[in-house]
Amino acid sequence: MSVTTVSDEIELKPDCIFVLTNSAILTVKQRRLFVRHNANRRERKPIDIFFSSLAADVGELAAGIVLSGGDGDGTLGIKAIKERGGLTFAQTGDGFGPGHPDMPDSAIATGFVDFAIPADEMGEKLVQFARGGLYMENLLGQLGAIQERGIFSLAQAADRPTRFIRVMILPRAYLGKSSVEYLNDEDKAKPKSQNYKIFVDLPIEGA
Repeated sequence: MSVTTVSDEIELKPDCIFVLTNSAILTVKQRRLFVRHNANRRERKPIDIFFSSLAADVGELAAGIVLSGGDGDGTLGIKAIKERGGLTFAQTGDGFGPGHPDMPDSAIATGFVDFAIPADEMGEKLVQFARGGLYMENLLGQLGAIQERGIFSLAQAADRPTRFIRVMILPRAYLGKSSVEYLNDEDKAKPKSQNYKIFVDLPIEGA
């Protein structure tokens, strides 16, 4: 994993840590980082500003982490990420930190933090989040291809049977099996009002 000082309009890329210089404001737009130096005092909420721009740029793909620090910077940014469907973390004590709990405590108090956990437990959660996001992106792409091939239509005449696609995420144990359960065993043999076909049946890797 590489570590580099962030420069203006540098493109975001995997496995890279960008370090922000002092007295600068960082934002992101179209997956590029933008640096503004000599920020005035009213703008000295760099984490709020960055998180808010990240949420606007990537929406539900954003993940924000508030670690040890003073004042309430990051609180508004966490709210912005959560409102766009992203994932949020805040550090809690485990005997080794946070040394300055004001920032994570302020974020937690909003109720917008998904995981309030020690820092050493965050990596695993982030990996799960990334894998889930990639899975859903792949799945939605396959469903789009299905629609283009004319297998179903969102708009149909009123006198024709309605067709729809249902996306379900189920435990791995259900892979290749029916998830339908009947309250009465005799209902299994009765004619069904709906017919279905499974187009995609994939496990979430790592789940």
